Amino acid sequence: MICRFSNPTRLLKPKHKHIDDNTVIIVSIDGFRNDFLERMEFTKKINKLSHIGNKAEFLKPSFPTSTFPNHYTIVTGLYPESHGIVSNTFYDKELNKTFNIRDNELIRIPEWWGGSPIWNEAEKNNIKSAVCMWVGSEVEINGMSPSYVVKFDPNTTLDEKLNTVSNWLKLPKEEKPRLILVYLPEVDKAAHNYGVNSDEVNLSLKLVDKFIYKLYKLINKNKHRDNTNLIILSDHGMADIKQNGQIYIEDIFDEEDNVEVISYIPHLYIKDDDKLNIDYIYEKMINASINNGHWMPFKRENILERFHYNNNKRISPVMGIAETGYSFTYKNRTLPVAMHGYDNEDDNMNAFFLGIGPVFSKYPGQTIPSFNNVEIFNLITTILNITENVSPNNGTVETMEMFTYYLNL
Repeated sequence: MICRFSNPTRLLKPKHKHIDDNTVIIVSIDGFRNDFLERMEFTKKINKLSHIGNKAEFLKPSFPTSTFPNHYTIVTGLYPESHGIVSNTFYDKELNKTFNIRDNELIRIPEWWGGSPIWNEAEKNNIKSAVCMWVGSEVEINGMSPSYVVKFDPNTTLDEKLNTVSNWLKLPKEEKPRLILVYLPEVDKAAHNYGVNSDEVNLSLKLVDKFIYKLYKLINKNKHRDNTNLIILSDHGMADIKQNGQIYIEDIFDEEDNVEVISYIPHLYIKDDDKLNIDYIYEKMINASINNGHWMPFKRENILERFHYNNNKRISPVMGIAETGYSFTYKNRTLPVAMHGYDNEDDNMNAFFLGIGPVFSKYPGQTIPSFNNVEIFNLITTILNITENVSPNNGTVETMEMFTYYLNL
């Protein structure tokens, strides 16, 4: 599913210490909008850590700014059109199946997953990896899996995840993973249910802030301090749904149109069907968008180039893209209080990035320029000294040059 890619050159030999045993721990806080860091009362510890490491001005997510596409982009360095996980729900005409994140068995089919996730790159280079609940980690991709996997369980507590990481770090050197990924859903869940400015979101921020600091203290023990880099990031931001933010699908299509809707929050995806009259459906969507506003229809081939989102047949042949704060829905359905998925240039969708450790000690406290999340893959491979036969990806030489300037690479 790789449609566009570049292979950034390795610009300089790594300068950081202990290159043979560098460890990277990546923690994703789902839905942590970049400006949540300004809620100092609830993010005290993360703010404190930003003064000894490097945070980005913001991390730009990929479109659509949804959980599965962006988590898999982070670990492959590929835009969703290239790795194939184009939404949380989508239809594949060749497989004649619909990918749905709530179907745990279906999504484990390897054919869904393109590219090579970072844990595969590590394992190919004899670096053990350990993954706790990250998107794609339960799937055997290209015949490979991480050395250690904790399957997704929404009931797992933060303390249980911390204990898992602690146990991994205590393993003997030949068994210990040097690449660890951990997923935290608390902030995203609270925002969907209660809204961006709710007490529940602030409480979730406080909980993950405490987790991050406990993890940092664990890493900062003498035996881990000099060779472990902690990266805290998020997949996307969040925006409240407006009071009259409903875009009713019944006002767009009639029954005789025979349109099968695959997904509709916030954007409208329809099933690719040979019997579908694309031009007719597109014209109908144009008229409907003029009448009720706050969204635009696009044929797949005409979706904005900056989205990197038209070069894959899993993308809806015609889709409706909603304005931030609006969502497609049916008249008998209830929308979440807050949502994401919107334009990745909207500030509300900005994600977060912070690195702490020897790689991020060249200019402590320095904010580095914003960058796209496709660039993280090459950053991690560089830190781990994976320099040969790195899988093709959408990362750029320019961003690697920026990393080389600000970081100990």
